[in-house]
Amino acid sequence: MRPGCARTIHSAQGATADRVMAHLESFRTNTVDAPAVYVAISRARDTVALYTDSRSRLTEALGLRDGAQVGAIDGMRREVGVEL
Repeated sequence: MRPGCARTIHSAQGATADRVMAHLESFRTNTVDAPAVYVAISRARDTVALYTDSRSRLTEALGLRDGAQVGAIDGMRREVGVEL
C-alpha cells in the first residue's frame, strides 16, 4: 500500500484499482449499505479484501438498509399507518 491511496467508498465511485481493501464496521448502519458495498468491491480488477469487526452483524446490517433515502415523513407513515 502506498501513502495517500486510501479513499472513501463515495470518492472511489467511477475509479478502478488492481486491489481493493474495504474496512466495513458493522455498527455503522447509517453509512454501510448494500449499494455502498457493491461500489467498494466493484472497483477492483483483481483482488478484493473486506475487513469487519463482525461478519454476522455486518450481514445483518446490510439486510436492514437498501440504500434508499428515507425521510421523516416516510417513517411517520409507517408508524401511524396512514397515507399523508
